[in-house]
Amino acid sequence: MREERRRGDRPEGLRRRPVREAPLTPMAGTTGLLQTGQQPGEDSATRAFAQLMTQHHNGAISMAEDEQKKGHNADAKKMAGDIVTGQSAEVKQLQSILDRL
Repeated sequence: MREERRRGDRPEGLRRRPVREAPLTPMAGTTGLLQTGQQPGEDSATRAFAQLMTQHHNGAISMAEDEQKKGHNADAKKMAGDIVTGQSAEVKQLQSILDRL
């Protein structure tokens, strides 16, 4: 007979470790514009995209840095390093886009 799991239970090895919580952000698009308080207009979709993706990438960078400091799996730590490098470059590109708006 299959063991019943309570809501939120995870199989051993898949339990969540405490990490710095990044705020959940809406996806870019009309809904994202409304939730960020921006008015539809010429640059508002681009602005919302760049702002929300910056938040998203910063969350990924934070998690990757935690993995680099606390992780024990070499493959995951290497991937985390690649994420920090790649996402940091993209954050700079997104900021450049915002600076031109």
